[in-house]
Amino acid sequence: MNSLLQDLGLALRQFRRAPLFTAIAVLTLALGIGACTAIFSLVDSVLLRPLAYPNPSQLVYLTEGMPKMGFNDVALSAPDFLYLQQHDQSFSEMAVYQNQDFELSGSGNPQRIVGARISSNLFSVLGISPALGRAFTGPEDQQHAPVAILSFREWQQRFAADPTIIGRTVTLDRLPRTVVGVAPKGFDFPAGGPGWNGRPAAFFVPISFSQGEITGFGNMFNNSVIARLKPGVSMAQAQSEVSTLIEQFSKLYPAEIRSDPKFSLAVSVTPLREQVTGNIGPRLLLLQVAVFLLLVIACVDIANLFLARATGRQREMAIRASMGATRMRLIRQLTTEALAISGLGLLLGLVLASAGIRLLLLSAPADLPRASEIGIHPGVFAFSVALALLTTLLTGVAPALRASRVHISEGLREGTRGGGAGKQRHLLLGGLVAAQFAIALLVVVIAGLLIRSYLHLMQTDPGFEAQNVLTMSTTLPIREYSTAPQIRSFYEDLLQRAAAIPGTRAAGLGTSLPLNVTEHDIYSVEGASQSTVTTAHTWTIGDYFGALGVSLLHGRFFTPADRNGSQLVILINQTFARKFFPHTNPLGHRLKAGTLDSKEPWKTIVGVVADVKSGPLQDQNEPETYSPFMQEPDSSLTISAIDEFRSLSLVLRTSNAPESAIGAARAVFHDLDPSLPVTDIHTMSDRLSQSLAPQRFHTLLLTAFGLVALLLAAAGIGGVLGYSVAQRTREIGVRMALGASRGGVMLLVLRQGITLAALGCGIGVVLCLFAARAFGSMLYQTTTHDVLSFSLGILVLAVVAVIACSIPARRASSVNPVDALRQE
Repeated sequence: MNSLLQDLGLALRQFRRAPLFTAIAVLTLALGIGACTAIFSLVDSVLLRPLAYPNPSQLVYLTEGMPKMGFNDVALSAPDFLYLQQHDQSFSEMAVYQNQDFELSGSGNPQRIVGARISSNLFSVLGISPALGRAFTGPEDQQHAPVAILSFREWQQRFAADPTIIGRTVTLDRLPRTVVGVAPKGFDFPAGGPGWNGRPAAFFVPISFSQGEITGFGNMFNNSVIARLKPGVSMAQAQSEVSTLIEQFSKLYPAEIRSDPKFSLAVSVTPLREQVTGNIGPRLLLLQVAVFLLLVIACVDIANLFLARATGRQREMAIRASMGATRMRLIRQLTTEALAISGLGLLLGLVLASAGIRLLLLSAPADLPRASEIGIHPGVFAFSVALALLTTLLTGVAPALRASRVHISEGLREGTRGGGAGKQRHLLLGGLVAAQFAIALLVVVIAGLLIRSYLHLMQTDPGFEAQNVLTMSTTLPIREYSTAPQIRSFYEDLLQRAAAIPGTRAAGLGTSLPLNVTEHDIYSVEGASQSTVTTAHTWTIGDYFGALGVSLLHGRFFTPADRNGSQLVILINQTFARKFFPHTNPLGHRLKAGTLDSKEPWKTIVGVVADVKSGPLQDQNEPETYSPFMQEPDSSLTISAIDEFRSLSLVLRTSNAPESAIGAARAVFHDLDPSLPVTDIHTMSDRLSQSLAPQRFHTLLLTAFGLVALLLAAAGIGGVLGYSVAQRTREIGVRMALGASRGGVMLLVLRQGITLAALGCGIGVVLCLFAARAFGSMLYQTTTHDVLSFSLGILVLAVVAVIACSIPARRASSVNPVDALRQE
C-alpha cells in the first residue's frame, strides 16, 4: 500500500511539472467518459434495466390484427380479450387497460388530465400493491362503481401527499368518484413510449366494459392487454395456445365479417419490455456505438501523448534503471500515472455526464420510454468506473511497456542528444493516428447519412399547409352531453363562433389531426376485385380541409347539407383512388364500413383529396377516408365507451400569427361551457416539428459526436507531427543547411501527415460500408452507400488533416539550421 501511495505521489508531482499535458489528457478522457456515461444511462434505463415489477420476464403484451386485411399489431377488442381471459391456460392472469382523458373539476379551474381505465386485477398481474388504500375489486369493475385510484405523483402534487386522501371524492367528467387507493411510488403507468395506450395516467378508474364494447366484434381495437406467464411456460408455448384459441374464437364473429375471404384474426405475444421500448432500441444502440468510438479516439489521443512523453523520459527511465529499478517497477509507476489520469477523467466525466443527461432529457422526444428512470444509477456508475479502467489499459499499459524497455547506456546517450525516436515508435504513433482517422470517418459518415435522411424527411410534403394554423381540443363529458342532439348542437355553435373570431380565414373540426390519425376502419368497395381495405378515418365538420390547406383533386368537399337525412357521402384520398380506381373516375362509386355482407349503409364518393400524412412523415401514405360528422347516426355518438365523437379538435387558419387567436378561441369554449377545459393547444407548425423530434434528436447527437471526433483526430495528428518535428530538429537543420527550402520542409511534414490521414480514411471507408448496413432501416430516402455523404465525410477529414498538419509544418519550416546543429 505504501509503495502504491508513493507511486501516486510521484505521479502527481509529474503532473505538476507538465500541467498542459495533464489538462489535455484529463479533459480528453473526461469528454469521452462523460459522453459514454450519458448515453449509457439512456441505454441502461430504456433497454437494459428490467421493468420495476416482480419477475418481469414473465410479463407479456398481447396485440392482435387482421393481417390479410393489412390490419396489424393493434390493441385488442373487448370480446377478443374476454374470450382469451376465460379460456387461456398459459397465463396465471390477464389484465386490460386503455388511456382515456378526463375532465377534472370541483377545485379551481377545470383541467383535462390523462387517465386510464384498468381491469380490477391489473395491479395483481404486475405484482404490485397500492401505497395507500387498495386496488379495485371485481364487483366494482363489473358494476361500474364510481371509484378511483390516484397515481403517486398526482397524490403528491395535487393533494400534497395528504394521508387522509382515502375516502375523499374527486370529480372526473363531472362524476364524483371515491378515492380508494394511491398507486406506489415510481409507478408511471401506462409506460410512456410508442404504440397504443402509452400515456402515463394521473388517475385510474375501473374499465367496466359497456355492453357495446363486449359485443363489438371487429370494432374498437383499443384495449392493451398484459398477462403473466405461469411458471415453466415459455413464450413460444403461450403463443401457440393463444393462436389456437383465437382461431377458434374467430368462428364466433358475425357471418358478414367471416364471409370476407381475407378475414383472419391473429394475436401476437411479446415481452412487455419490448412493447415499452418500441423501435427506439436500434437508435440508442447506434448512439452508444458512436460514443464508444469517440472514447476510442480519445484513448488513442492520450496514448499518443503518453508515448511521446515517454520518449522524452528515456533518460529518466535509464537513470532509474541504473539505480536498481526493475522493469516491473517502471511499468507500475507509469501505469499508476495512467490510472491517476483516468481517475481524474472519471470524476470530471461524471460531472459532464450529469449535465449531459439533463440536456438529453430536455431535447429528447416526448415519447422516449422510461424517461423518468434515466440517471446515474449504481449500474451506470459501475459502467463509468469500468470505462476508466479500460482507458487505463488503452492509454497507459502499452506506453508503459514500451517506455520501460530501457537500455541504460543507449538511454543515457539518447538523452544527452535530446532524444531520437526510433522507427518502430514512429510506426506505432502513425498507426494510432490512422486508426483515429478511420474511426472519425466512420462517425462522420454515419452522421452525414442521418443528416441527409433528416433533410429528406423535412422536405417531405405532409399534404397540408402548416403555417398560420392553430389547433386545440376538448372532450365533452358524457353526463352533460349524453344525447346526439346535445353533441351536434355544441359543435355547430362552437364552429360558428370560432369562424367569427377576427382574423380567422377558415375554421373546421375533426376527430383527428394530420400526423396522428388513430382511427382505422375496414371499408368495402363496391364492385372492386380487392373488396376490402383498412383505412385511416376522420370525421369532419365545417371547413376542415380549407383550414388545413388540403387540396381537392376531384369532386367536392362536404357542405352543410351533408347531414342526417341526406345522401350518405364520403371522401377518399389519392392513395385510395390509385389503389381501387387506377383507370376510372372514383366519383359516384360507393363504399361501406365493414365487409360487403355487413349491414352498414353504402356511402357515395363525392370527392378525392390530396394525400395527407396520417402518421409519422417517414411512413408511406396509406388509404384514408373522411366522413361528415353530422351524418353519423345517433347510436354512434352516444356510445359511452368511445370518446372519439365527443373529442373533436378545432382547426383555425388565421391571417396573422396563430398564437394571437388562442385567447379568443378559449373564450369561445368558455362562453359555451364555462366548466369545459381546453387542451392540446398547438400550432400545426409545432406539431410538424414535434413529429420530427426523434429523428432530430438522434441526428443532432451523432452530428455533435462527429464534430468532437474530428477535433480529437485533428489533435491526434497534430500532436504526433509536432512530436515528430521536435524529434527531427537536427535532421531538418541538416536538410536546410544543405539547401532545402522552407517550402520543401513544409511539404515533407505535410506529406507525412496527409499520408497517415489518407491511410485512415481508406480503412474508414471499408468500415463504413460494413457498418452502414446495420442502420439502413433508420434512413429515409437515403441509401447506406450515399455517395455525397461519403464524399463530404472524406473531404471534411482531408481539410481537418491539412489544417492540423499545417501548424507543425510551419514550425518545422521555421527551424534555424545553425541553432539546430549547435544543439547537436
